[in-house]
Amino acid sequence: MADIYWAIYPSAQADPVAADIIAGTVSNGVHSSDTAPGVDGAFAGSTIDNLSASTEYKLAAVWSDGANNSNVAVSSAFTTLGVVGKEVALLCNIRSLVGAEINVLSSIKALAGVDLQILSRVASLVGTDVQLRSNIRSSVGIEIQVRSAIRQLVGADLTILSNIVSLSVVGASLPILSNIRENVGAEVALRSAIRETVGADVALISNIRQLAGVSLEILSNILQTGTVGISLPIRSNIRETVGADLQITSAILNTVAADVPLLSRILQTVGADLEIRSDIRELVGASLEIRSQILADVVFRSIKRDGGITLQQIVQRNLMVPVDQNTH
Repeated sequence: MADIYWAIYPSAQADPVAADIIAGTVSNGVHSSDTAPGVDGAFAGSTIDNLSASTEYKLAAVWSDGANNSNVAVSSAFTTLGVVGKEVALLCNIRSLVGAEINVLSSIKALAGVDLQILSRVASLVGTDVQLRSNIRSSVGIEIQVRSAIRQLVGADLTILSNIVSLSVVGASLPILSNIRENVGAEVALRSAIRETVGADVALISNIRQLAGVSLEILSNILQTGTVGISLPIRSNIRETVGADLQITSAILNTVAADVPLLSRILQTVGADLEIRSDIRELVGASLEIRSQILADVVFRSIKRDGGITLQQIVQRNLMVPVDQNTH
């Protein structure tokens, strides 16, 4: 429920504020209140007493529901009459005018309240709409960037495909591919040849080792027969030959180990390997001739020393073969 609070005060005073009107603290004022009408129309308040006759006053009124106040309505200055009835009628007219104004203000406030709520909802919806549009724009922007990147990649792919499809590139690629295939085939054949050569080298090394083993046995027999003086230069030659064989073997093994990364260098050393193997064969032949001469010299010396000893006994003695006591 709302009330209309009013105060009548000398017109020479400053206009009061709403709080003073409602509290009844306007200086030199006459105060009272009436229940505000619920609808627009004439307003008739109660009789106003305690005013001086033939005095200039103003009337200030305010509408209030306890939480909201209207603006203060101030009338023009008026002069009280000496007759009380005329004064009362004038005041009633003033109250009616003030009541009508307050009713209008109340209606405006009600409408303004509804408008504020509508505006608040509209603002909320607009805020949501703005956020939604912002998110949509952000998503659209990201999508545009992704599409742009995809288009750039597609453009690059089309350029590459165009170059590949181009007759000049394809025409140039065909002889290059043909040359690559021929080189690969040659390299495969070369590796096969190198492997065969390495296999022959390994077999040759095995033969050299076997000959070296035989040579060591012959040297052992020579030492046991007492021909140390003659054996020393022979053994020195044999050792030099064996040392050369070991060096050649080490070189061959190093060449085999470097087979994969050093194909070109192995090819260059194949000719040298063939010459070395030829030299090895010549050295082996010379070694066999030397051993033959050693055996002949041993037989000759044994015959010269023992006189009538038989050839069988000489051979058995020098080769460490047990002699049959019944053999003459």
